[in-house]
Amino acid sequence: MIHRIWKSFVLALVVLGFVVIQSVASATTQGTMTGYNTWPSGFTNAGFARFWGGVSDGTSIWMIPYDADRVVKINPSDGIMTGYNEWPTGFTKGVAAFSGGVYDGTSIWMMPSSASHVIKINPSNGIMTGYNEWPTGFTKGSGAFSGGVSDGTSIWMIPRNASHVIRINPSNGIMTGYNEWPTGFNKWPNDRAFSGGVYDGTSIWMIPFDADRVIKINPSNGSMTGYNTWPTGFTKGNSAFQGGVYDGTSIWMIPRNASHVIKINPSNGSMTGYNEWPTGFTNSSGINAFHGGVYDGTSIWMIPYNASHVIRINPSNGSMTGYNEWPTGFTKENVAFQGGVSDGTSIWMIPAAADRVIKFVPPPPPTATPTATPTATPTATPTAGRPSASTTPIPTAIPIPSPTPTPTLPLAPAGFAPGFPYNADGSMNADAVNTSYATWTDMGIVSATLLTDTVSISLTQQFLANTPQWPLDNAPLASTLVSRAIRDANNTAKRKYKPLKAEVYPQTGYTLSGYTRDLWERAGGITTLGYPVSDPYVQTDPATGAQRIMQYTERGRLEQPILKDGTLGMPELGRLGAEYLAQQEPFPIAALPVAPPSDPAITYFGETRHTLQGTFKRYFTANGGLAQNGYPLTEPFMETYPDYPYAVTVQYFERVRMEYHGDPADPLYGQTTLGRIGAAVYAGNQP
Repeated sequence: MIHRIWKSFVLALVVLGFVVIQSVASATTQGTMTGYNTWPSGFTNAGFARFWGGVSDGTSIWMIPYDADRVVKINPSDGIMTGYNEWPTGFTKGVAAFSGGVYDGTSIWMMPSSASHVIKINPSNGIMTGYNEWPTGFTKGSGAFSGGVSDGTSIWMIPRNASHVIRINPSNGIMTGYNEWPTGFNKWPNDRAFSGGVYDGTSIWMIPFDADRVIKINPSNGSMTGYNTWPTGFTKGNSAFQGGVYDGTSIWMIPRNASHVIKINPSNGSMTGYNEWPTGFTNSSGINAFHGGVYDGTSIWMIPYNASHVIRINPSNGSMTGYNEWPTGFTKENVAFQGGVSDGTSIWMIPAAADRVIKFVPPPPPTATPTATPTATPTATPTAGRPSASTTPIPTAIPIPSPTPTPTLPLAPAGFAPGFPYNADGSMNADAVNTSYATWTDMGIVSATLLTDTVSISLTQQFLANTPQWPLDNAPLASTLVSRAIRDANNTAKRKYKPLKAEVYPQTGYTLSGYTRDLWERAGGITTLGYPVSDPYVQTDPATGAQRIMQYTERGRLEQPILKDGTLGMPELGRLGAEYLAQQEPFPIAALPVAPPSDPAITYFGETRHTLQGTFKRYFTANGGLAQNGYPLTEPFMETYPDYPYAVTVQYFERVRMEYHGDPADPLYGQTTLGRIGAAVYAGNQP
C-alpha cells in the first residue's frame, strides 16, 4: 500500500546566479559547445516552452517568446542577454504567444501562435508595434501560425491551425489572406497543417507537419501547388517535419517524427529521402527528434528537441554526423531546443525547456564521409487527394468488469434551457458544435474529448446550477458526461484524428494503431504517456451495456467508444487519475477542497475547488492544459512508493498524476513528469 506523508507544500523555483559561461573544450572532431544562462534581470527561466525560434539581424540574436514573458536579445560576442517586455498598447502577452520570427532587413516580425497581434520589433531599441487588422473573412484563433518567411518584399505567415496563408506588407502592416488550396487538399480548422516555410528565391515552400503534402506558393499571386509523391520506403505520418532549410540548391525538411530527412528539388518538387543516421544515434517514431534547422553556408544542422545529438548533414550526399559533447554542467533532456540561428560562425540553439542557450562552434566538415543511399522518387505530381478516414475494425471483445460504472446522461439534461448547444426539441445543435470545433484551442497537443473541452466548463456550470442533486465535488464527472454526450452526438462531424498504421514498440512488445495512435502521438507520445503496456481490448459497462475500446500506456489510458451503430467514436484519454485516486486508502487529506487563494499567480478551479501553481502549472500549460490533463483533484502533497526509493511531490488530475522530483539523490531530480499510473492500474485490472 502506498504510504503517504502529507505536508503543507508550497512550490517555489529559486533561480540561482550561475557562472556566465560553462563550456566544454572538446576535440576538433566534436566542435565546442558553450552554455549561457545568465538571464536578463527580472526574467525567470522556467517552463517547458520558453522560446520558439530565433532571428539574427546581422548583429544580434533575438529569441522569440512562446511562453516566456519577454523577447530576449543575445550579443553573440559575449552571450550577454537583454530582455524587452514593453508590449504595445492593447496587447497582453499570454502563453503560447509566438512561434518563430522573420527579419526583413529592417525589422523583426514575430509570428503569432495564440497571440492576438503580429508584433514588429525595432532592433535598434526593442520598441514594438502591434498589428491585428486581419483580412476580411479570416478569424484569428489559437495555434494559428508556425513560422514565417520573407521573400524580400512581403512577410508570409505559415498556417498551423489558421485557415489562410497571410501576407504582410512590412511598410504598413496591411495583411492579405490566401486560401485557394490545391485541388485534393483539405485545410481543416485546427489541423496542425504546416510548421515553418522556406523561400528559395522564387517560391515559398510550406513544410508539412500533419498536412499530407508540401505546398509551394507563388508570391506574385498567392497561387498554390501541392507535392505528395513521397520517396520510396517513406510513409508520411503526423507530426512529420518541423521546419526546413534552403541551401541555395535544395529544400531540406527537418524530421520531427518522420523517419527520413527529405530533400526537395525546387525545380520539379521531386523528393529524395535520407535515413542513414549517425552511429550511436537512434531516430524512432514518436521521438519528436528535431525542431528546425540551420544552414551555415556549408552544412545543414538539425536542432535537437528530444534527440540526443545535434546532427550535421552534408548537402552534397546526405551523409550525417552526430555531435553530443554538451557543455559541463548541462544535461541534455527532452523538449530541449526549438530552433536555431547561425551568426556566420556559430550555431545558437534556442531553449525550449533547456536551462541555457547553447552556442556551438562546429568542427571542420568530416573529410571522409560515406555517401548516404538516397531513396529517390520520380518527378512529383501535384495535388493527389488526402486519404479518407476509414473505419477501424473493432478488436475481439474481452469484457471485464467496469471499476467505476458511469451513469448515463440524456442528450438534453433536465434543467437546460433550449439553445447552445441544444435545439428546442432537445436535439444537438450541429452549427453550435461545429463552431466549437472551429474555435477549439489546440495547445500543440490534443483535446481529450475533441469538440468538447472548450465548451464543457461552461456546460458543467450550467449543468450544476440546474441539477441540484449533483454536488460541486462531482463537477469533473459532470463535465466528462456532458463532454461525452456532445462528442457522441457529433461523431459524424469532421474528424480531427487520422487512422495511423500499426507500429510495434519493442520496449514493451505492444502495438499502437489507428485513431488511438494518432491521439497518443498528439498527446506527446513516449515523452508524456510512455509506451503501450497492453493490447487494446473492449470493456463493457455492466450498468449501461456501453462498450469502449481501451488500451493502457505507462502513464495514461487511450479510449475509443463503440457507438450504438457499431462504428467507433473519437478517441480520448481516460479519467485514470480520478479512478486511481478513488481507490487509495486512506484517502489523502490533500484531496479536501480549498478556498480561493489571494495570490493571482495561483490558478483556482471552482469546478473542483483546487489550485494549480508552480512547476505543476508550468507542466500543465505546456502539455495540453485542461483538455489533456483534466481538472486538479488534489493539492500538491508528498508520496512514497515501495518500488521507488525517493519521496516525490504529486498532484492528481482527472487523467494523470503529476510528479515533481525534489530529492537531490533522485536520478530525476528537478524534473516534473507524469506518474506511471497506467501501468499500475492495468496491472490490477488485467482481463
